[in-house]
Amino acid sequence: MSRRNPQDSTGSRLRASFLSPNPLTDIVKRLALISTSKCEIGEPFINQDGSAAFMVRTKLTAVKGVIFSRMEPGEDILNTIETVAANHGVKSGQLSLIGAVSRAKLGYFDRASGEYKDFVVDRDLEVVSCVGNIARTRDGGLVVHAHMVVADENGRCYGGHLMAGCEVSVTIELVILETESEIFRAKDELTGLNLMDI
Repeated sequence: MSRRNPQDSTGSRLRASFLSPNPLTDIVKRLALISTSKCEIGEPFINQDGSAAFMVRTKLTAVKGVIFSRMEPGEDILNTIETVAANHGVKSGQLSLIGAVSRAKLGYFDRASGEYKDFVVDRDLEVVSCVGNIARTRDGGLVVHAHMVVADENGRCYGGHLMAGCEVSVTIELVILETESEIFRAKDELTGLNLMDI
């Protein structure tokens, strides 16, 4: 894998352009610099200070189908997403949902311990937003990764990783966009998490 220095292909005029104190301007200019230096996805990009900044990893796919589901009171949200995906043969996709819960169990990843910690909000809450994705492990396991934000009667919000234990109160409306290509997850040695293997 070659390491391209953007200064080689764009000249000194772009070197001076990174002096802007505006971070948004710098991001836009950086994107322009990347596009003109013809870096490939996943190829190291050389920063102005000479350090390597790896490009984001991407995979392009198309939507295979869209599944609409309505959950009933008392159902566990995470378990039901897994059931819907399995029943429709979904191997990979994107999900979103809205509705209401009588109990929310949310988590966050504690980097120091390398484990998920969770907390419970045990009362009626409105689901403001929940988005995530569905992928597979190489041995065929289904992985639902979603984050949810809920709000109480005062508009106070609680958010985190969707955990088993979130209970539907009135309904949850789930939409899954199934993808043509399979997305896999594999254990990341640095974090110990199953990250997208793309």
